[in-house]
Amino acid sequence: MKQNADTKNRLLLAAEEIFAREGYRAASLRAITAAAGVNLAAVNYHYGSKRELLEAIFAHRLEAMNLARVHRLTQIRETARVAGRPPEARTLIAAFLEAALDDTRVGPGERHFMALVMRSSSDTDHTVQLAFTRFMQPTFEVLRSAMAEALPDLPAAELWWRLQFAIGAMIRVRHLALAPETGGDSAHQPSGTTVIRLLTDFVEAGLIAAPAPSHAPSQGETS
Repeated sequence: MKQNADTKNRLLLAAEEIFAREGYRAASLRAITAAAGVNLAAVNYHYGSKRELLEAIFAHRLEAMNLARVHRLTQIRETARVAGRPPEARTLIAAFLEAALDDTRVGPGERHFMALVMRSSSDTDHTVQLAFTRFMQPTFEVLRSAMAEALPDLPAAELWWRLQFAIGAMIRVRHLALAPETGGDSAHQPSGTTVIRLLTDFVEAGLIAAPAPSHAPSQGETS
């Protein structure tokens, strides 16, 4: 059993690195199994297919974190409900961001995973982006619903877009925290606590800004 678990983990880490470096479509199962030091049949045995291997990476990186997020967001909403007031936008933002920027999550593969997520946003093959969205969507909906309670005067479509901007900023900041050299200012990296505060301030300001008086874009509108 231990050997099977070790093989699965090596495949996961090897796939994460190769998907991040070469892109999902270009990465071959042969290259992944060679990097993991296992035979080609191991992918089918442990994961079933290349796509299921990709989804296993997202499950490994996101499921526990998102469960913790939903639990914390639910707690905040319940506490506010008992107190007879809406939840505070900043408290909700912090609960969502802190889980993603927690320094204790740094470990083997985390840097490759964030590079994979960053790459997916510009990759012409949308397989990775769709997998990321599928794992994030339920948590995003909990955040959106809670934030709608906190900011009842903000139109739903505008809230949706502002939260998209917030998630984009969060992904970029996490990527910089793991690979500061890509930001061009690696000698002036603040502490993790400071980064969380700076990002929370930035996102809060964007979320609580007064709604635009003109036409607000609908979800999915790009022009």
